[in-house]
Amino acid sequence: MVNLSPTAVRRLSEEHIAWLTTVRSDGSPATRPIWFVWEAPQLLVYSEPHVHKIRHLIADPRANIHFNTDAEGGSVVVLDVEAVVEPDAPPPSQCPGYADKYGKAILRLGTTVPEYDRRFTTLIRLRVHRSVDTNDTLGSD
Repeated sequence: MVNLSPTAVRRLSEEHIAWLTTVRSDGSPATRPIWFVWEAPQLLVYSEPHVHKIRHLIADPRANIHFNTDAEGGSVVVLDVEAVVEPDAPPPSQCPGYADKYGKAILRLGTTVPEYDRRFTTLIRLRVHRSVDTNDTLGSD
């Protein structure tokens, strides 16, 4: 298991939004906000099945996760992850912690939990492989 900093563990446990960067077919990055549940050593993300991030991750499961910084530019967390896409997963409402974390946000979207379950049928498991050195120093990749 990857040794994560206390800041990374806190952000993974407390944050509601993270940013997922996938690789497009032309090799360029594509970044999208995601909702997630942290189940060490992986993040559980639900998605609609026919969106770009799913196609990107099936073609190349390597990705990055990062969070917004604090107001001063600190509290930086960047993680290398590898994705496993599960098209026929149990619905989000059956994922431990997901409904508790996002139930009110789902309602604010103007939908219901059952409708959300019908739309977001694909589970993405993002296994953390490395916490990235944000000092940008030379070293092993």
